[in-house]
Amino acid sequence: MQRVTILLLTAFLFTGLATESHAQSPGDSSAFVQDLADRAIANLTEPGLSDVERETRFRELFREGFAIHGIAKFTLGRHWRTASKEERSEYLTLFEDVVVDNWAARFTKYSGQRFEIRDESKIAGAANENVVIVKSLVWTSPETPIRVNWRVANAGEIYKITDVIIEGVSMANTQRDEFASLVRKNGLAGLLESLRKKSGQPSKLAKLVDSQQYEILPASGDTPDLRQPDMVAQEPAPMQPGTLAIQLASMRSSERARLAWKRLLAKYPAMLGNYTLSLERVDLNERGVFYRVRTGAFALYADAARTCQRFADLDQDCLVVQR
Repeated sequence: MQRVTILLLTAFLFTGLATESHAQSPGDSSAFVQDLADRAIANLTEPGLSDVERETRFRELFREGFAIHGIAKFTLGRHWRTASKEERSEYLTLFEDVVVDNWAARFTKYSGQRFEIRDESKIAGAANENVVIVKSLVWTSPETPIRVNWRVANAGEIYKITDVIIEGVSMANTQRDEFASLVRKNGLAGLLESLRKKSGQPSKLAKLVDSQQYEILPASGDTPDLRQPDMVAQEPAPMQPGTLAIQLASMRSSERARLAWKRLLAKYPAMLGNYTLSLERVDLNERGVFYRVRTGAFALYADAARTCQRFADLDQDCLVVQR
């Protein structure tokens, strides 16, 4: 497994973002995402907060804002149906703990990046749910906006984030593909062992927390309702070769983008020597036109993520994107 946190960082981009701008006419789902982000910043970047308290607060917000069990079941796919009761309980616990363990500490690195909700649009959901895509931009720098869409489902007054789509890449589907690959290679026992190692626990974790609050929404409205254990989840469709790329920069003009690519080639010749530039023009309306510096063609998210991690280790921004 590349990292369980890829599912939700990246889903947790909001955890490191100042939320200064709001949608002009925010709907309930947009307001829900905005409020969650505001409270994350207020509660988790408090000076002097201990690691234990930060993790506790993070876990509470995570449980409140995300359909954890729905996402976890979705990412396990058809293997959820065949898992034993004990395996399900441990998997659900490990899934949450790995995310919390990996991401709570990242709030200490908050540096005031900007998060802007743009608008929202309704999509088809289950019979008893309303599903909305909340569209946002993340400004990692004045010239590097990243498109982050939040899939929010609600049943009555209860709202949950069920997926995060970053530059066209669904984190839920990505993690599902990675888990399916692990189970095919090592079985469900192998996946659980990998999660145990990631969580820092050598054996089964403590008592599973009350799951009532999670059993509300499935991870994705266009998949079977995984709240019902007798439903058969579909095996994720294999990704077509070369459907993913990495993005290294975003500039206001094509000339500056090409210059940025030349500088990257000069700075990382061993890493980029076999790659070619793919320039994407994107119009963000009143924000203007940007030219995104992209390269590579990956079939597996794990491969693209590993490549990005190599750049990140050298303090170079890198993002996995849909081609």
